[in-house]
Amino acid sequence: MRFINPPFMWFLDEDPHLSARYLIDKDLKRNINVSSNVLINVYLYVNGIRSSRMLQYYKSDQIRYYDFMEKVFPNWPLKRKPKVFRQYHPGFKFSRKCLDNFNFIKSHFDAGLDEYENRFNKSSILNELSEWIDEHPPKLPLINLSKITLPLKVLPLQYRSINHIDGARKFYKRLIVDPLVSYHNIEIPEWFFEKNSLH
Repeated sequence: MRFINPPFMWFLDEDPHLSARYLIDKDLKRNINVSSNVLINVYLYVNGIRSSRMLQYYKSDQIRYYDFMEKVFPNWPLKRKPKVFRQYHPGFKFSRKCLDNFNFIKSHFDAGLDEYENRFNKSSILNELSEWIDEHPPKLPLINLSKITLPLKVLPLQYRSINHIDGARKFYKRLIVDPLVSYHNIEIPEWFFEKNSLH
């Protein structure tokens, strides 16, 4: 069977905190890092800074980019420089449409940070980003006229259903080869043992 790449973010429950709790360690860290990159890219976008991997070829945007990052996150380590997304990245396109969408990603980002602290007994440097965003919401339209469809669109076609949470859980179970090993320091979710026809 051909391997299918996992989505750039996992949404395993309507409650962001439960969704974060269901993630194994590596996916929890990945969700946090990707969501932080998505949120930062929205700020680059609203400040007119080129959001593309072509950024390296535009000196003026490079200067604006580093000035912005230094002003906003003066203690940000250089090795944690955020990834600059292409314009058509699904999370970036979704988050920049309106404040509702942005806050949806932010809620999963915050839940991931809380779970990280509970699970590893230490706080992430990305807490600084969360606090800054709370004080400086981006200038985006307030209301999204379309339904929140990102959790559905990130899934492979065969796992898309009316209930995107159900599809995401079925796909997640497929990628976890050995739950006893993968969930070594957290409780295995009950839904992990439910049978489904997509396995």
